[in-house]
Amino acid sequence: MKYILKILLAIILSAPFALIIQLPFMHIFTPEFFAEDNLANRGFYMVVSYFYMIIYFILGMPTTFVADFIATRKVFSNIDKAKYFIQIGTYTLAGLLMTRFHLDMNALISIFIPVYTYLVILSILRMLFKKKNDFSINSSKMS
Repeated sequence: MKYILKILLAIILSAPFALIIQLPFMHIFTPEFFAEDNLANRGFYMVVSYFYMIIYFILGMPTTFVADFIATRKVFSNIDKAKYFIQIGTYTLAGLLMTRFHLDMNALISIFIPVYTYLVILSILRMLFKKKNDFSINSSKMS
């Protein structure tokens, strides 16, 4: 259950963070995105965040399950760095499939920034919960 909750929390946190990270790049590379209608409507940013959440649910969760399945294979079970590189590779492949291997600046901005934002936030959450659990185990042994 904690496994799914971490993924859901990463999805909820990643959507607004990805949008915040994307905005400066979108302003530079796609100025038509910043039409007065879009800037005046604050609800527009909420809609984009919700759109990201839907995409994270539809594509991010299965990608996470596949990446975790590959990373937990016996070959990689003792190497934390290998697990992380496997996840980076899996998410990169998912992003390339979404762009249909047509890489331009719009694809890089619109696909890979949200993908890697989700990966980083999920990794941070996993490290935080892992350290919290390790601390509670160590403190119980001390008593």
